[in-house]
Amino acid sequence: MKGFMHIVEILLIVVLVFLVFTSFANIPRISDDWSRTKLNLIGGDVLKAFERKGVNWFNETELETEFNKTLPDNIMYSVILENVIKPEIKIGCLCDNNQLNVINEILKPGWFVLNDENVTFDVTQITETDKLFSLDFDVVLIYGYEDFSTNPYALRNFLNYDKGIVEIFDPPRIDDVQRSVFGLDSGSENALSAKIEFSDSGKQNGKEVNKIYDYFNHIPMFYDIFDSLDQWSVGGNAEISSTKGNPAPSVKLTGNSENNFIYTRFYSSFERGEIDFDVYLENGASLFVGFRKTGGYEFLASLSTNQSIGYDSFYRKSPLQPIPSNTSHLTVSGGWNHIKILVKGGELTLYNNGEKVAESLVAMGPPSNITMFNLGGEAYVDNMRIAHEEEKVFENFLEPYENTTQVNNDGDKILLKQLGNNGLPACIINYNVEGIGRGKTAWLSNNTDSSSENYKTLVKSILAWAAGDEYWVIKSGVRGPISSHIYKPFNRDMFQNVKIILELGYLY
Repeated sequence: MKGFMHIVEILLIVVLVFLVFTSFANIPRISDDWSRTKLNLIGGDVLKAFERKGVNWFNETELETEFNKTLPDNIMYSVILENVIKPEIKIGCLCDNNQLNVINEILKPGWFVLNDENVTFDVTQITETDKLFSLDFDVVLIYGYEDFSTNPYALRNFLNYDKGIVEIFDPPRIDDVQRSVFGLDSGSENALSAKIEFSDSGKQNGKEVNKIYDYFNHIPMFYDIFDSLDQWSVGGNAEISSTKGNPAPSVKLTGNSENNFIYTRFYSSFERGEIDFDVYLENGASLFVGFRKTGGYEFLASLSTNQSIGYDSFYRKSPLQPIPSNTSHLTVSGGWNHIKILVKGGELTLYNNGEKVAESLVAMGPPSNITMFNLGGEAYVDNMRIAHEEEKVFENFLEPYENTTQVNNDGDKILLKQLGNNGLPACIINYNVEGIGRGKTAWLSNNTDSSSENYKTLVKSILAWAAGDEYWVIKSGVRGPISSHIYKPFNRDMFQNVKIILELGYLY
């Protein structure tokens, strides 16, 4: 009996020792725990301080300068932006020379500005499929049908790295990759001759296709910061001002006559939408911006500091005469004013620094150039952008033999569809592809009339979406980092609630 008790005592002692050691082992190491807490505090403080300072979160050089002044040498850092369009979209294009020319014409001039950030398209032609899925590309563009069903591994691996694939073709057939990766199938009905519109899901906030719809409505069809006059034909007296701008440079108009005007050289298809720009008028000056020609008249918006010439209003030219409207607003001289001309069919509205100052009704007219001239003194113009204002209906670009449908009849993955009972898709997207990762794919039916401004803007919007909305401004390879973040709304052109993430870790 006594021996049994000794055994019990020994077992109890062993259990107690085990519990004591286990408890001590689970106590956090103070130095490690404090180091991570300290990094978390530093990260939050740095993000708030940099934001108050007004740093450009897209500018790697500016950020590195600020970090090097703020952080000790033994702390590494990475900066990631989420819910943005990547500022440089690198595209690998599987296409021949003729197709490459079409793509370059669609993406012309190869860049745009949204929410004050430059976005560029960098296109590399690829002629061999084994070189197509390089991780140097953000998105792969396949112009024409390509059969990947016999060897889909490179394609799937590419998507696994959060990349995008866009294909533009009229499907001759649907294979296994088209079904599983792009979400396409063959339907029982063929295309009609009806026009094409955005799907209901495309117009609903929170849907993935709605991101492309928003991009389409806000990516400018024309943009100029006036560092040159390459996009304009100069019939009057105009020059680039290197000293005045918002910021400098800007275009300076000194013609002082309605016959001395400049007009867009390559862009001649404005029909409806928004024309936004900044204007600086010398005392006594007026600026006239033309945007539509109907029945021998050119319609213009005027910005005036001189009531003897007129007010901020709408005019007809040939000869110059005001369109009746109740307006008495004058533009403030000697400073920059932000102007928006809104054209909805025949409804014209003029905004000056956010204030509605004139509106009018006119007859619809064919697409036209944008023109400008000044009267009464010098006028400066900067940051002109032209974008869609409202949803667009596309002319039909489906071939009669097309019968592509979404494989699961999932309306949330249909971006464009024909008007009519069958509602045949013209663009289908896919995302979070099962078993592949966060990659994105899109199929778009080919448009033989690729000169359409709507179609050009659509292709840009799809490529921007497929390239992903996460941008690593600085990537340092921090292991086991501490992450802090803030949210910042960008809303000059469209609303983007950007998540700014700072990752910190010790070098040693």
